[in-house]
Amino acid sequence: MFYLIGIGMGDEKDITVKGLEAVKSCDKVFLECYTSKQVDFDIDKMQEFYGKEIIFADRDMVEKNCEDEMIMPAREGNVALLIVGSPLGATTHLDILRRADDLDVESTVIDNAGILGAVGIVGMSLYKYGRVITIPKENEGISSPYEMMVENQKMGLHTLILLDVKNENEEFNLMTARKGLDYLIKHGLSTSEMVVVCGGLGGAKPEIKYGGVGTIFVEKKPQCIIVPGDMHFMEEECVERFKV
Repeated sequence: MFYLIGIGMGDEKDITVKGLEAVKSCDKVFLECYTSKQVDFDIDKMQEFYGKEIIFADRDMVEKNCEDEMIMPAREGNVALLIVGSPLGATTHLDILRRADDLDVESTVIDNAGILGAVGIVGMSLYKYGRVITIPKENEGISSPYEMMVENQKMGLHTLILLDVKNENEEFNLMTARKGLDYLIKHGLSTSEMVVVCGGLGGAKPEIKYGGVGTIFVEKKPQCIIVPGDMHFMEEECVERFKV
């Protein structure tokens, strides 16, 4: 059996009971480490709590070598790929399920809380978000994230902006909201535009601030940006709680 398991956003204890039972039954357990990172991630604590050795799976392993490393071994035993947050938030993970199906390997998805639900703490209606975008670290000459944000704004929709993650030698290198905002300013966003910046969403004490693009920043990681669209008065009242 091949398991695709969401492990939540906070720490190793955010995994569901069903997910933990599946992990304990596995012969191999991989952690996808290039789309996100838990707020209080600690590999030693995770391995101790799960009772398993955790193998870091980088982009090449997941996208190019998953058949040999994960899917085919699941013919003879149980293999799990752990995903921070919800396991189906990225097309990469959907593609793995497709490949398992093509190879006639049985697969199971065990869901968990992800970023699309966690932003609800800000108080802006989840029904009013437009297209979710990601700003890559290497963004010179790339304007599409900004253009997609502008399209959302034209429709009065909020924009959730995710920030790039790099994993180098099993160390996470997380893009900051400040870098993301500088990118948006460079492409035309006014420094007086009001935005929400979040750090550590899904953790015990997330850091949330609402303020002008030019000066706002948070310290906790991972971070994301929300550019408000047209807000209902109740949304405005909720967001004002975080104004700086």
